[in-house]
Amino acid sequence: MGVLRKILSFAQSEFFVKLVAEILVIGLVSALTWLLSRTKLGQRYREAETHLRRAKALQEAERFQEAKEEIDRSIKILEDRRRSSLLSEAYLRLGDIDMNLRQWQSAIHHYMLAKDEAVATKKSSLLDVIYVKLGTACKMGGDLNQAFAWIDQARMLQERIQDNPMLAETYEKLGEIESRRGLFDTAISYYLRSLAYQERIRDRRSQAGIHASLGDLYARKQMTTEARGHYRAAQDLYEQVGDVMVAQLVSQKAAS
Repeated sequence: MGVLRKILSFAQSEFFVKLVAEILVIGLVSALTWLLSRTKLGQRYREAETHLRRAKALQEAERFQEAKEEIDRSIKILEDRRRSSLLSEAYLRLGDIDMNLRQWQSAIHHYMLAKDEAVATKKSSLLDVIYVKLGTACKMGGDLNQAFAWIDQARMLQERIQDNPMLAETYEKLGEIESRRGLFDTAISYYLRSLAYQERIRDRRSQAGIHASLGDLYARKQMTTEARGHYRAAQDLYEQVGDVMVAQLVSQKAAS
């Protein structure tokens, strides 16, 4: 009981009351500081999003330099709070503008930055897109081996999802690279896989393009019957989508 009386006496003392008041004030100030900080970060994040939206509109209008300036403003904001998934998107857009301007090495640089940010922020949904873009930039820059390596990484990610429609384009890109590297049998294999997906999603124009590419590959392998079969399939599909001029060109190949 004596100990309890001492505790109650201390709790009622002026010193204790001041101590509790100081603790409450410090806690309140800390909470308000944290809240203001989060509010400010949210405002800055929304500013960065606004700059990226403007950049997208400018890029679609082919006002590339102005678009880059808007993205740079967004990046400047986002770099103050590193490891934002929006930063990966900003670098991705810079890479896309570089591709529009045919600046392949700069595109590769920005796509690599986008990849690093996507990995750091665990934004795995962006990775296959970034890998395809990296591969395309490398292909345009003449590095076919590295192009294949990047796009093949995209393929491995995409194949984890059953019946992933993105594989139609990815297989086609791999087929194109293998064709350019002179690996005709491997190229045919990828094109056939792409064709199976294109038929499933009913993209007739893409189907036509792949049949035409297969016709070219079989022609280079001097397999005339197979080449003509694919050329005729391409011709029919081009006619169905109303692309008569291309259909005539493919028809000439089939007849030769």
